Amino acid sequence: MLKNHVLPSLVLILGISWLAGCSTSYYSLRPTASADTMIESADGKLSAISEKNRSIVALQPKETSWVERSVRPEFNIIAANIGKTPFTLGAENIQAEYNGKSLQVFGKEELVEEAETKNTLTDLFNVAVGVGAVALDIAGMDAAHSAGMEFNTAEGMTAMFLPDLMADSGEAEKEMQAALTKYAKTMLSPQPVGPGQQHGGHFVVEEIGAQQDGGVFRITVHLGDETHNLSFKTSVKEE
Repeated sequence: MLKNHVLPSLVLILGISWLAGCSTSYYSLRPTASADTMIESADGKLSAISEKNRSIVALQPKETSWVERSVRPEFNIIAANIGKTPFTLGAENIQAEYNGKSLQVFGKEELVEEAETKNTLTDLFNVAVGVGAVALDIAGMDAAHSAGMEFNTAEGMTAMFLPDLMADSGEAEKEMQAALTKYAKTMLSPQPVGPGQQHGGHFVVEEIGAQQDGGVFRITVHLGDETHNLSFKTSVKEE
């Protein structure tokens, strides 16, 4: 039997809402029960829960309905230490495979770096678009000046508009950094888990690829000398 004082909190913590994309190519992951794995439902989300002598793992896919094929599988995980010896939980303690093929697991370090890169590129793009808009305004004013209207030079107009543009860019950067910090707090980072403690977060797995047939998606979690094997039935479809 699962420990009644641990299971409710594990399922509650995993109850996170997610949004799914849409496309003409989809896959779905649904947890499957086994001898030491049970399936629990909370807020419409299915979780696979594995119990060993000294640890319990609850694993929840980001989405169990149809998901765009290009979207990488994401999971929330919580591990509880019900033994007397500490163990560590991080992305390096997790293995993933699809139909026997090993897939890379991404934890906090890799995901933060990825998010920072995306934010930087987005910010640069927005600044470039803004500068381009200023350049167009300046070009229009130069044309009006040629027609006899009194306007400042292009250099003067640039000096007028760019400070506001860069100030807006600075505010956008602050907002992105705040969002990144909040996002990072949800990611799975390596951390010791002592007796009576629990730790978790979300992690991302490499894309399953373009296989037309479904199969078995397996997550293996190593906690100390115990190994938890959790399986998910994978279905694919084209529309």
